Amino acid sequence: MKQAAPVVTHQTGERGSRVAGECDVIVVGGGPAGALLALLLARKGVRTLLLERHIDFHREYRGEVLMPRFTRLFQQLGLEALVEALPHRRLDGEEYYWMNRRIVSLGFCTVSPEIPYAVWTPQTALLDALAELGSRHSSWSLWFDATVRDLIREGDRVVGVVVQKGDERIEVRSRVVVGADGRFSSLRRLGGFEVAYNRHDFDILWFTIPESGDQPTAFRTYLTPPRGYLALPKDPNLVQCGMLLPPHAWSSYKKRGIESLRAHLLEGPDFMHPFAREVKDFSSFTLLQANLDFVKDWERGGLVLIGDAAHTCSPAGAVGVSIAVETAAVAAEVLLDCLDKGTFRKDALGEIQKRREPAVRAVHERQIRLGRAIGLPSFRRRRLASFVLPWLVRLGVVQSVLRPLVVGEPLALRS
Repeated sequence: MKQAAPVVTHQTGERGSRVAGECDVIVVGGGPAGALLALLLARKGVRTLLLERHIDFHREYRGEVLMPRFTRLFQQLGLEALVEALPHRRLDGEEYYWMNRRIVSLGFCTVSPEIPYAVWTPQTALLDALAELGSRHSSWSLWFDATVRDLIREGDRVVGVVVQKGDERIEVRSRVVVGADGRFSSLRRLGGFEVAYNRHDFDILWFTIPESGDQPTAFRTYLTPPRGYLALPKDPNLVQCGMLLPPHAWSSYKKRGIESLRAHLLEGPDFMHPFAREVKDFSSFTLLQANLDFVKDWERGGLVLIGDAAHTCSPAGAVGVSIAVETAAVAAEVLLDCLDKGTFRKDALGEIQKRREPAVRAVHERQIRLGRAIGLPSFRRRRLASFVLPWLVRLGVVQSVLRPLVVGEPLALRS
């Protein structure tokens, strides 16, 4: 993949670092939101530099489920062929089990008739595809192994970043800096942003096992006496499994040893038992802290946050990637307007948050309610749910709860 770069001079900056030529927009973070924003800007001729701190896009257990609202957005942006060309599976619904007995089968056709499926695809493949499209434009630049160490300020405005790229420190200046660097955003910290609210109701312990029998075509949630479990397809011929835990329970497992975790896995669904019997240590597991938070003000003197850096979603409903790219699409329109008018005042850049805040807060409210239901209810509540869920599906209650989350409303995009 071609990786263009701003024209580099040989000046030495005040910090003793090399000075690179200016660009219009620096996007920090090569996840779905950052990569999509950089692509949308570059294809309009905006000189855009995308910085990714890892050496490539490969990471495990990133958001790999694309809900109907994601597919609809990419259709709006003319990018539906990109997703279709990726290695993927279509998931036709959700299933709920009490222990090993299926109690509910809910098709996406009843929740989202217009797009009656979700898509599983490796996020690495999605990001590579976005980057390949971006590299076709001379205004696109991508640096891997590039970590932002500091912000460059002039007065009260951010006008660039100091980047550690390998062994070299490089100063890059721009008209706008966008932080799209995820739930542990360094730009949020460097910019001194304030969090309006934060919740941490549960964690998910992820692990992967081989498929047994037919390939599943639905999300599966298992309710058991001690806890809940999740299972979803993962190519090739794998199943991604999750065990729902109270916050901070992972550290107690590691203190007690692998046998304590093995015992709880053996209390779960039968298809997980072969893995549980053979697991030797904790290296097969990855913990996801199910934090949900919202930054009070997304703009601060020419520095703007988007995606998880501005509004982290919980895993409830599997819509985090969808919500992040929606904000990226709105950010592209706002930034193009600012660049066209030559104004980067707070009220102009703040239009991103003005347009997105109501929808994001509504998603958070639904995730909080859904998290209470699926996270860590008591045994009595889990058992009650196993009786009540089938009736709620028959009455259409579950569908009416899920639709605003997994489908939502189309974005009002100008193009």
